[in-house]
Amino acid sequence: ELCTLSLRRELPDEGTETTPPGLTYGSPAPIARSYDGRNWETSAGPFDGTTKTTLGSSHTLIASVNQDTNDVTVPDPTVDGRYGMAPGSPKYRYTLTSYSRHALSSNAEAARFLERATFGITKSDMDALSSGGNDFETWVRDQMEERIMTPHREWYRRRLNNRAEYSWYGGGAGPRTACDYSSRWRTFALSELDCVYDDYGNPSKWLWINQVGSKYVWYVSGSARTTTSTAPTLTTHDGQFIETWKLGKKYKFSFESNQYVNCVGCPIQVMRYKSDGTQVTGYVSNPIVDIDGMPSTDILNTMVDLPPILKQGDTRMPTIDDGDETRDNAVGGYFQPNDEFWLNSTTYVNTAQCSNHKLTSNAGQSTPTSGGGDGNAQGVLTIDTAAPPIFGRTINYETGTQQYLLYDPHFSLNDNTVDNPLEDGGGTVEVESRGDMAEVSWVDWRKLNYVKCANVARNFLNEDGCKLSTSPNACTNYEDVPLAGPDRIQKTGPGVVVCGQHGEVSNDFSLGNDRYSMARSPQRGMLYWQWHYLEYRYSVWVNIALEARDQLRQRVAWALYQIIPIGVTVENYETEVFLGYYDVFVRNAFGSYRDILKEISYTDIMSMWLSFYGNLSLQYQIEYNGSPVLPDENYAREIMQLFSIGLYQLNDDGTAKLDPTTSQPLHTYTQSDIMSMARAWTGFKRISDGRMRRGNAEAMGVWDPRVDPLYIHRESRDRFPKMDLMGGYVGDGYPLCVDLPERDHLRRGAVYRLLGSRMSPELQFEYNEWETDDSKKRLELSAGSPLYDLLCAPQNGACTYPGKVTLSTNLDYTSHTSSPEFDVATLRSFKVGEYYYEYVRVPCVRLNFFPSAKKVFAGQGNSNKSHPKVMCADPLERIAAEHCCDAGWETPNSVQSQNAKRAQCRYHAERVSFADAHDRCAEVGREQCTAEKQSNSECASWMDLWYSDTSPSKVAWYHWTVDECALRVKVNYESGQVARVDHPEADAAGLRNVAAGLGDDTLNYFGVDWISGEGGVPTPTSPAQCNAVSTCYDAGDGCVCDTTTVEAPVYASSSD
Repeated sequence: ELCTLSLRRELPDEGTETTPPGLTYGSPAPIARSYDGRNWETSAGPFDGTTKTTLGSSHTLIASVNQDTNDVTVPDPTVDGRYGMAPGSPKYRYTLTSYSRHALSSNAEAARFLERATFGITKSDMDALSSGGNDFETWVRDQMEERIMTPHREWYRRRLNNRAEYSWYGGGAGPRTACDYSSRWRTFALSELDCVYDDYGNPSKWLWINQVGSKYVWYVSGSARTTTSTAPTLTTHDGQFIETWKLGKKYKFSFESNQYVNCVGCPIQVMRYKSDGTQVTGYVSNPIVDIDGMPSTDILNTMVDLPPILKQGDTRMPTIDDGDETRDNAVGGYFQPNDEFWLNSTTYVNTAQCSNHKLTSNAGQSTPTSGGGDGNAQGVLTIDTAAPPIFGRTINYETGTQQYLLYDPHFSLNDNTVDNPLEDGGGTVEVESRGDMAEVSWVDWRKLNYVKCANVARNFLNEDGCKLSTSPNACTNYEDVPLAGPDRIQKTGPGVVVCGQHGEVSNDFSLGNDRYSMARSPQRGMLYWQWHYLEYRYSVWVNIALEARDQLRQRVAWALYQIIPIGVTVENYETEVFLGYYDVFVRNAFGSYRDILKEISYTDIMSMWLSFYGNLSLQYQIEYNGSPVLPDENYAREIMQLFSIGLYQLNDDGTAKLDPTTSQPLHTYTQSDIMSMARAWTGFKRISDGRMRRGNAEAMGVWDPRVDPLYIHRESRDRFPKMDLMGGYVGDGYPLCVDLPERDHLRRGAVYRLLGSRMSPELQFEYNEWETDDSKKRLELSAGSPLYDLLCAPQNGACTYPGKVTLSTNLDYTSHTSSPEFDVATLRSFKVGEYYYEYVRVPCVRLNFFPSAKKVFAGQGNSNKSHPKVMCADPLERIAAEHCCDAGWETPNSVQSQNAKRAQCRYHAERVSFADAHDRCAEVGREQCTAEKQSNSECASWMDLWYSDTSPSKVAWYHWTVDECALRVKVNYESGQVARVDHPEADAAGLRNVAAGLGDDTLNYFGVDWISGEGGVPTPTSPAQCNAVSTCYDAGDGCVCDTTTVEAPVYASSSD
């Protein structure tokens, strides 16, 4: 039951009276309401407690509700003689009204529910729900099942059946020759691809007509398309005469956004330049395909003999039903049926007729003059055509005559989903299309437009479905490896890990022809103008809203998109990129909001809109760009303000928490928090940066597969601590890396990812030489060990090599203590049988300050025993390599001191703790020593050392020394934030060579929770305060002080 309190105007206006806003004569305005005896609450309207409504010149009416006493307070509207009325006059009156819920029919109950849960009801849905007793709970449960889902990208890709100069351009599924199953054929000579930009960015083609004997031959950019018995005329759109066709003159195809040209008789807009520079524009009727009277030299490809068309009961050449298309009154309504067909059989086709079809050739082509104006077609200009016509011959059973058809290549895509990636990653199509493109005479960027490898880079969304491919043509997108074919196998071996992408399905031409198009070339390759691409996403959304069965999921996805929308940075033609973004909400509609925030944060489209794509850490900016530029703060702010916690802290009932001192709302974050979070949004880049784009997906630039998730670039990522909003740090709750148990790689939770024939780990840094330098020591598991058996996963006596393995329990090595993996502290990449795996350590946290720090160095060093990169390291961490010297190394310039090398690794690039490094040296009768000139060995090659010496931030690895290293803190005078400063023991030349970002000039500040006056030393806020402390010194913008790290237990026992 609903009870309402309303204010009603009882009398009409008199004289100069003015009705207050929100009130009309005889109509009540809501003041407050109460449901089923619950407390009163202000009602939405002019008197809801937020909007002040004036009753006269000096009186303001505002309702208020005391939640403790459940009293409603409103002023008396009849006093003070307002509006010329005597005091007490009943001009306005409060009214209490009670409403009881009336009984609804079963259908009405169902309709009311479905109106809220779907985008609109149908009578059948309403009747079905009603007849089932309106079991809303079961309906919701059924809708929430994972099997009911309509991804927008998938829906769109299924309907991508537009024409293309090369059918394999997008991905390679479907026919690539005219004799393949499902190849398509048409009766009309011209199509929209003649009128707009083609797949290679060429502008619309040219049309000219020559008379040959009694026939008129129609040429499109040099290739003969058809013949007619009469010359055409140039007309207006409605058929009014403009001029007689100028034979041998060039007419340029034009295009109107609402023009439909794909039918016999459809008017096609063309224009001709006159010798005076003016234009003549008009329309020509699209002719039927015919080759009677066509010179044999103009028929460049072998004729294909096709099964009959329009034969009752014969399904070898069925028609293509395109559905309703654009109405064109000039051709009498919707375009005519039976003008397009598809090959439903290859049994009755001689495939040899397609073996010599050319992609492009100028042999025998008619060519116009190169100049504009009224140039004659007997010039010498050579014009390449993208695909010379392929003609087919059939019998039309409706007319009983022979008929010619034109092969009609269409866009094609492959199934390459997360659960079912392409077996070869798309490499076979890449090899074939690259071979086809060898005929193309262009020498510019267009020649790059073969089908690219479709193998998706492994990421957190697809890694569970990645698998091993041993196909000879399996391709990879590693920038240092040839994409596909023998060159790739020679460099990396036969095994490649192939992965797919959400919604990356093949197109289905049975769903219609020419309904959508995909932007897919460096020059846009558009079927229509770019606003059509913008409208595609609207069309997809509307169709799914109207037709999809997962209505509840779609409604929730739409609501979520209202919270996390995308602005205008998405190019109008990037349909698939936008739909891939929207599918984040479709997939996670019934899942975790945290998962949504994670997924959208890895989308290229969001990174461009809120400008954190390519966001660089402060230290990276200093080292590589020479300027101290702070990370962009845009996304750090918006993900908090707009997408999650909002501006103010809230109570459980949604009301704002107030500062007890000022009674003002408490903010959720400060500018300092934004700056700290901005450092977390650094390093996000496209996996394609520096390599060619992949195929089978929309991509507008040579390097842009924007539909794929971003990855985190190690070098440009900020590596320093970041405070969270609760006074802790990002990473709190994860174990410390130093606290990981011994041999954590053999314990529950350890993750292993297949690398295939490639040896380099994906998540850990190695130089490219790691793949080719056979002198480097590698670790290989012994057959029969517990880890080997899990990763081999044998079936029928052969390893199956799963793409990802997570240990569900600790492995028992009681009987395998001599196995290589048991003899190491941790793993990186290693060999199992024929292929390699990478160990992925559980997430853990490294502290920035720790006790008993040791000096580590990277690089070969020089004759003065100086190394370019030196820093402090936690001796308990497995973070550096051993550095062994012969006994007597302490003697300056002795032979022993010159013979330092890494000599006892279990595998190249192995990292150990300081104690393990000591033991490794002792195994070979040597000692852990101080920094000396490093020697080449199977554990450390010259190339690794050279890179560490010369690269600003790339380091192969560090080496332990016995030298001490003091950790200092730099406190910023203005903000009170701190930065770490390393102070290692000086080397023999008196140098410290602290690694960039860790010296006195560091700007890598982060927040800390200060305890004011701890130890009697106040936070320094000026050089004077700094220099007054004996253990501190001024360093420009901050004060550098010695530190002591104290570790104390938080809990005394497990019961705490």
